[in-house]
Amino acid sequence: MLHSLHQQKLLQNLRFRQSSTVASIVVLLYEYIITFRKELRYIWRRPFKLNKAIYLFARYFGIIVQSINTYLALGPHAGLSIDERACKRWQLFQASSAYVLSGTLHFILMLMVYALHLKDWKIGIFLAFLYLPKSRCRFLSHLKLY
Repeated sequence: MLHSLHQQKLLQNLRFRQSSTVASIVVLLYEYIITFRKELRYIWRRPFKLNKAIYLFARYFGIIVQSINTYLALGPHAGLSIDERACKRWQLFQASSAYVLSGTLHFILMLMVYALHLKDWKIGIFLAFLYLPKSRCRFLSHLKLY
């Protein structure tokens, strides 16, 4: 009886994970579709600069990562019997992707602050000192878990 309840709870958690993964990709693709026209006008038709590259990386990296996550959640990792090593690799992929995307978004915000301060070099150095150690520490602390 206890084993059956445990199996039921695991199946319920699995269905929730799959449903939330599908909902996430649907919302992400919906947002992409409704904003694509503005992206064409304001991003793709402008000269290529650093801020454009960072924006495009953040935009499409998130879509690619969530697409891979959806494939894994509905495909190879859809069952209850996932190899522990594969599970750890998947978790490392998810966490690393989240750190990269979060770091990219923080960098975009810092570029905006830098621009608001009329590209003052003192502000640029201050922001770099804030950004670089934080990003490195977050990533390295996560790698130590594996």
